Amino acid sequence: METRTHAALRRTLLSLAPLLGSALVVAAAVAAPFDARVIWARNDRAYLVARDSVWVSVGSRVRFFDRKKEVASGTVVALQDTTLVVARITSGSLARVKHLDRVKVDADRPTKPARLALRVGYPSAARVQPFFECRRMVLEAKGYRADTLSERAFQLVRLQTSVHREPDTLLVRLFDDAADEEIALERDELDVAVFWPGEASVHIREVMHWAGEQPVRNRGVIGARTKGSFAADFAFGRYSAQETDVLDRLNAYLFRGDLTTVPHSVPDSLFAPALSFGVDSVPGRRAIERVLDRLPKSNGKRALLTFLDKPVPEQEEADPTRWLFYISCPVISHPEARPLLETIDLSALVNLFDCVTPARKP
Repeated sequence: METRTHAALRRTLLSLAPLLGSALVVAAAVAAPFDARVIWARNDRAYLVARDSVWVSVGSRVRFFDRKKEVASGTVVALQDTTLVVARITSGSLARVKHLDRVKVDADRPTKPARLALRVGYPSAARVQPFFECRRMVLEAKGYRADTLSERAFQLVRLQTSVHREPDTLLVRLFDDAADEEIALERDELDVAVFWPGEASVHIREVMHWAGEQPVRNRGVIGARTKGSFAADFAFGRYSAQETDVLDRLNAYLFRGDLTTVPHSVPDSLFAPALSFGVDSVPGRRAIERVLDRLPKSNGKRALLTFLDKPVPEQEEADPTRWLFYISCPVISHPEARPLLETIDLSALVNLFDCVTPARKP
């Protein structure tokens, strides 16, 4: 007899099932001989060269036969050009095959246009960052119909068919822990992962050969204020070399350099000495103070670093007297997913959720 707990667990697993599939959903397909030769195989990767322009696509299922016996099967994960195909082995192995060039290959030939799906990892509201936290996250799925699969899983289906090779579906999972999100990305449970600034480890950046994509969030500014007023006269918006050095080091030590710096002009020797930076009442205050304690000190006017709940403006509208950094988020993916990511607006991906924060209102 199924208990309520078991029934709830079964419903949860069923709701998450779409998130465990491949990055491509094919409406219908039939197996057909694929005129290609295996040129190299190692671990779970096989490289094939087609004798003609390929008709397979990312997500197509392939089967490998040695002397009419199926020895392995897998999924196409990348098309390097019109003839080179990369497949991930999901069953069996090619390790014991002596003559790879004699292996016969079958592949699923689609009978209907395929629908591209991108599996996306995203921070949940439980992940508190230095300077800011999300008290509540609101899904901003512009151009998509959003279906809630579970408390931490969403399916976004494009409302209008795109003429470009863009994903029709986004399968979004929220993660309470950045390490869990990295593990899911390494295990190929995700195609792409969005992290708050500074969260992604050196390891995941290296193994995924991260190219440095980190779009800016539409809302949220790290700035500075003087005692009792946000309208501080920081040398008419110009920061000394010492001030700039302290801010750059803070970004590097606390956020791995992920924050986007608001540009400022440098004053000449006639201006006041460098500011002395402190920390406002913000999340992660002690961690920020520990970093500042390691940096050069100044006897100049005291300014408190804070987080402003304010939309990021156009560059020419920025207020240089108080704004220091914009919140930019690393977008890290498998190398095989890069061609698909290049077809979409990464900024829209980073801003899928609006973050409601307890930050100061300017």
